[in-house]
Amino acid sequence: DVEAFSKVFAEDAVFVEFSNGDTSIAGKDEIIKRFSSFFDKNSNLQSNLAGRIAFGNTIIDNEKITGIEGKELYELVVIYEVRNGLIHKVTTNRK
Repeated sequence: DVEAFSKVFAEDAVFVEFSNGDTSIAGKDEIIKRFSSFFDKNSNLQSNLAGRIAFGNTIIDNEKITGIEGKELYELVVIYEVRNGLIHKVTTNRK
């Protein structure tokens, strides 16, 4: 459900690639657009939290995702930076 998913993001939230610092998604509208398409293409998605570190306004998750077309398992580390209860920055590192 992209609407429920997007409620946790600030209007100016960004997704950044850990490996090179590039911004891959900028703004809540783009988040909704990208993930709506992704969710539509992968209707059997399941994300499992393999580990979490919470430190102040930073959350670091190790996520294992199944149900992505063409991939058996997708594993990544995601760093969420939170302000005023909303995610402002997401940094991803894929295996």
